[in-house]
Amino acid sequence: MPTKTRRKESTEPGMLREEIALRRIIAKEQATRLKANLSTYRAARIDRKNRDWMPPASASANLAIIPDSLSLNARARQMVRDSWMAKSAVRAIARNVVGRGIVPVPNAHDAQGNELTALNKAAEKEFWKWASRGVFCDTSRTQTFWQKQLMILEEYATVGESFVVWNYSQNDSACGLRLLDIPSRS
Repeated sequence: MPTKTRRKESTEPGMLREEIALRRIIAKEQATRLKANLSTYRAARIDRKNRDWMPPASASANLAIIPDSLSLNARARQMVRDSWMAKSAVRAIARNVVGRGIVPVPNAHDAQGNELTALNKAAEKEFWKWASRGVFCDTSRTQTFWQKQLMILEEYATVGESFVVWNYSQNDSACGLRLLDIPSRS
């Protein structure tokens, strides 16, 4: 019949069992802190609330987002439409990013490096003519260039994306470039 042997804790000379237990507790606490520091995203943390939850590892980001994008975009737009705080946040983002809008400054030079002042003034005049009237710069012919910038950025802040198509058609009155914004699926 096998004899039961009791495992003895190895102790260094002069070290008490309490000291060993205390060292183990300290080492365990340090390991926990190190693990917490390595997990920088709070959503990646594993604790008692999400210990049993494992998302499918094989799903790509697109497979995770696309099926729900219709309802997410609709909810985001509804929140901006119905909540003054969401509307204010989106407008603040757009206002702080766009500001007074994109305004190009023509700076053409000839081969010798001399500024072509007359050409620069004519280009600036054409830009202001094109940008200030929705008839020229917007495919739907309703918004100015600056209104278009603001609307595109508000869409981006609301649903996370915005897509603009630059369309060119010959126009004798002004530049033939027109902007068409394509909203996200909703």
